[in-house]
Amino acid sequence: MGSGANELNVLGYTAAKGGLVNMTYQLGTEWADRGVRVNSVSRIHRDGNDQSPT
Repeated sequence: MGSGANELNVLGYTAAKGGLVNMTYQLGTEWADRGVRVNSVSRIHRDGNDQSPT
């Protein structure tokens, strides 16, 4: 689960992620009549140590 909260200095990240999310929606719409399901998995951006345990 992620957040839609805005952060500073992540313009490239948010632009790319937004493009992929919208492409996923569009492909799902265009291919639905063929029985094709379209999914995407994307990482969330978070500050902090990526080595911390989950």
